[in-house]
Amino acid sequence: MPAILEVVASERAKRYRALAEEARVLAARSKRAPRYEGAYLRMAQRWEELALEADAEAEAGEGPEHSSVMADSPEQRGVPGGPILV
Repeated sequence: MPAILEVVASERAKRYRALAEEARVLAARSKRAPRYEGAYLRMAQRWEELALEADAEAEAGEGPEHSSVMADSPEQRGVPGGPILV
């Protein structure tokens, strides 16, 4: 299975929506633990946001190299964990 960022944007959007649905199912099963229910619902919301971003990339014809997820990687932000620049 290829890394999710190597998949075309329209397929990533489908995967993100499937993950959001899975998180919503887990939230429904966690009704007796409000802390977990809320966490799963927030997770579902974030997956949906990523799906919308992937949809926008697909419409714009952008490839994985233009993903905002990659643009926010530690290496590109220059934070610890990124490459050491000498």
